[in-house]
Amino acid sequence: TNKSPVTLAQVTPIARLTGEYEVLVVPAASQFRSLADFVKAWKVNPGRLAIAGGSAGGTDHMLAGLLATAVGVDVTKVNYVPHSGGGESIASLIGNQVSAGINGLEELAPFIKAGRVRPLAISSDTRLPGIDIPTFVEQGVNLTVANWRGVVAAPGITGQQRAELASLMDRMRQSAEWKAVLAKNNWIDMYQPAPGFEAFLKQEDARATVVLKSIGLIK
Repeated sequence: TNKSPVTLAQVTPIARLTGEYEVLVVPAASQFRSLADFVKAWKVNPGRLAIAGGSAGGTDHMLAGLLATAVGVDVTKVNYVPHSGGGESIASLIGNQVSAGINGLEELAPFIKAGRVRPLAISSDTRLPGIDIPTFVEQGVNLTVANWRGVVAAPGITGQQRAELASLMDRMRQSAEWKAVLAKNNWIDMYQPAPGFEAFLKQEDARATVVLKSIGLIK
């Protein structure tokens, strides 16, 4: 969005490691009891339903744009309210200042558990073990998004250097220490070795470009 001279196309992908799924929630007092309820009202007047989330152009915003496209809502009329951090967007939800919100599961989990917000859908392919939140897919909306993290190296490294780094990541991923870190932080293992990660980055870049154009952040 800022026309950065540095892009992911310039780095050497090594491995995707972890990820987090996004959740669409509404305030506890909301009239919307399901994704279908929300979408029905959203279609009638997209601008009236403010959706809180993180910074403009981030994963939260992209999910709002993807959801609008998937259910037939005019993306240019989506009333997305960006915040500098998850705490601010959640505060606006709890204070009933917005109709809905989008954020990562880990940040929303305590508020869902406390009953202060109601989850309508999660962006995973299938339901997560121990998480009683229906997916968009199971509710008839073909939409999955993950906010992933990975490791990349500098451009121009040799094939041997890349192979050594890839091997290091693979060994780390299989270690007891790494599995303990995943469990401690509630991180989702989304490990993907170099060849697949490289193809995935290209797909993500293409999808992000389409979404950001549709919501008017890039021309």
